[in-house]
Amino acid sequence: MVELMVTLAILGILVMAAAPNFSAALERNRIEAELKDLSSHVKLARSEAVSRSQTVTVCRSSDQASCSTAAPAGNWSIGWITFLDLNGNATVDTDDVLLRVHGGLGQNVLTVSGDKSDPGSIDDLQFTRNGVDARATFEMCEDDGDDTMARALIMERTGRLMWSTDSDNPRNNIVDDIDGDDLSC
Repeated sequence: MVELMVTLAILGILVMAAAPNFSAALERNRIEAELKDLSSHVKLARSEAVSRSQTVTVCRSSDQASCSTAAPAGNWSIGWITFLDLNGNATVDTDDVLLRVHGGLGQNVLTVSGDKSDPGSIDDLQFTRNGVDARATFEMCEDDGDDTMARALIMERTGRLMWSTDSDNPRNNIVDDIDGDDLSC
């Protein structure tokens, strides 16, 4: 009986020690899943722009029917849409075709920003058969602002996406944006 009690006590200590790491892993997986969904929108936009030889726009959208321009600029947490933009004006017009919709994120924060040559927030991305109109970092953070939990997708002008990595030497466990700077939540 004593051996059982000691074994249960040790098991309890191990579970308590592992719980925070497990929670962090779950949160990282949730963030990465949201970014993968965004990635599917970007890949669809790129593919449709090439196959149709038309402009396809991905923009942030609070109503999942039109592009949002309300503050704060660059905050895509409200949701986003992908649509065939027949006149290329980054506005959903009556003749445009809505291709895909994504609702708001809830507790995570998604921002999209340009590189140092074109800094600032990005509210829409326009894809043509030649690529996209801006290089960008899609940065996803927890609502508590922990930089080590942040994850990002980097997009080049070709529309190609890649996962951001921590390129610092020595590593600081914070992934980098498109310019190689640490993400900051």
